[in-house]
Amino acid sequence: MHKKNKSALVAALGFAFLVMASCATAPAGGANDIIIADKGSAEGKPTPSWVQVAVAGNSRNLETLPEFAGMIVVVTSFESEKLSEAQAIANNTRPETEMGYFLSLRVREILKKAKVPAQDFKTFAAYREAFEKGVAEALYPQFRLGPDWWVKFQSGKEIFKVVKLWTIDKKVLEKKFDSILAAVHGKAPASPANVRAKNLVENTLVADLFGR
Repeated sequence: MHKKNKSALVAALGFAFLVMASCATAPAGGANDIIIADKGSAEGKPTPSWVQVAVAGNSRNLETLPEFAGMIVVVTSFESEKLSEAQAIANNTRPETEMGYFLSLRVREILKKAKVPAQDFKTFAAYREAFEKGVAEALYPQFRLGPDWWVKFQSGKEIFKVVKLWTIDKKVLEKKFDSILAAVHGKAPASPANVRAKNLVENTLVADLFGR
């Protein structure tokens, strides 16, 4: 890596480690962390632009990059004092069963922002909870492993962080969520309030997650 590029990466990642990764399996570093090396410097190749975003666990910003257009991205990260151990842990991720957890966290944050009429608040809260549970428990065999990277930083001791990206086509995930929502609605008591709850969940996700 060129010295100029490496310095830029160090500065960017130093900031990124101050941010808690919303979809990471391990905590981000602290204000005094110093980046020592990364996969690019070790292998003599440029560090991709997505790395500094992924280290911060920022899936939404990753999805604005051209290489992830039309995709939902989940970031997983793992830390250890040994690179081999961090990589071994990272390789144990089972996307079919584990992606539901990360998706449910994101869905929860999105639906918290829904504008719910006062008279529907209680009904919507129960509906939302049932949908989030359905998302968490569903299987997602369509997730694909994207790129991965590692960084080595000083945080009192030397720590390796391995970051992996998992992607799924937005259209595929939207159909999956439609299926989950239909199942939730099928179990809900028939009432105008539950119809409004279903529509609000669907419209909020379409506007925020699927971008249409």
